[in-house]
This record gives sequence, C-alpha cells and structure tokens, in this order.
Amino acid sequence: MLKNTFISRASDGLILCETYDSVTDTQVERLKQKSKELMKKIGNVNQLSTANIDDHCFHTMVQDGIVYLVIAEKNYPQKLAFLYLSEINDAFQDELRNTYGTSGVDYNSKIETIENSYSFLKFEKVIAKKRKDFRDSNATENINKLNQELLDVSKIMSENFEMILNRGGNLGKISQMSTELKDSSSKVNQPHFNA
Repeated sequence: MLKNTFISRASDGLILCETYDSVTDTQVERLKQKSKELMKKIGNVNQLSTANIDDHCFHTMVQDGIVYLVIAEKNYPQKLAFLYLSEINDAFQDELRNTYGTSGVDYNSKIETIENSYSFLKFEKVIAKKRKDFRDSNATENINKLNQELLDVSKIMSENFEMILNRGGNLGKISQMSTELKDSSSKVNQPHFNA
C-alpha cells in the first residue's frame, strides 16, 4: 500500500506539496521526517531510487529539478511505485503549465523562486486521486499498467535488436563494397603494356 507522497524542490528539499494521512502516530511522523531528510540530500540529477527504512520503501524520482517521493510498504511492487510517481510527475507538469503558462516558460526557474513551503498544496487532491487508483497493487487496472509497461520495454528492446542486426548487415555491405572498390582500384592502377 502507498502511504504519504511528497513533491519537493531538488535543490534544497523545500516541500511543494504533501499528502496527508488521517493516521497520526509516531511511526508515521518518523517516516515523514525521514522523507524530508532524504529529499534535502537527494540532489538534482534525474534519477529513480529506492531506500529501505524499517518496514517501508522510499521510492524517489527526480525529474527537471523536482523530487517526487512516495512511502510504500515493502511488499508494494517497485515498478508500480515508479509508474505512480511518473503519473504524478505528468500531472504536476500539467499543473505547472496551468499555473505559469506555456509559452517559453522555464518551470525550473519558477520553482527555484518559490519561497514558501506547500505552495502547491491544492495539488494534494490530484495526488490523493492518483494514490487511490494505485492503492491496491493487485487491482486489475494496476496489473494491466505493469503489463503495458513490460510490453513497451519489450517493444523497445526488439526495435533496438533489429537496429543492431540491420547495422551488422549494413557493415557487411560496406565491407563488401570496400573490397570491390579496392579490387577495381588495383585494376585501374596496374600498368598497361602496349606491344
């Protein structure tokens, strides 16, 4: 099951949005504190990563200067957690376009000028809806999402394999043409004797 989700600025960990759970126990508060510490240290390089703390996994995705983090139970599928974060990223990019416009706007520079935490608190509703969609990892829709992801990866790998095979064939043709050109060149360069 997915727990809290955070969106923060990658440069300093400033929280832009956070989901809230109705449960307020010491473990949840400790996990939230660990999340905030992790987001401050994660850096600005686009990446996916997972950290295990106690009986939870902290899945993070850094994209375009923004950190997306979700706390999940250890048995929640990692690929599904990253798919969830990817959908949160897509929705947040839409939110940035709605907030700042679309014509030539550098959203990263806009994010860097934000001074107050929780500037996108209203986005919590979007996250809550997505989290509800991904809550049950065994739901048919989520299994279909994972299968589609696997099909997409398989298709890309097949295309890459075909390109490699074609490149090998093209190299063979180039080698053959080179040999023929060398043979033709040597015939042209042979001295001709007139008797």
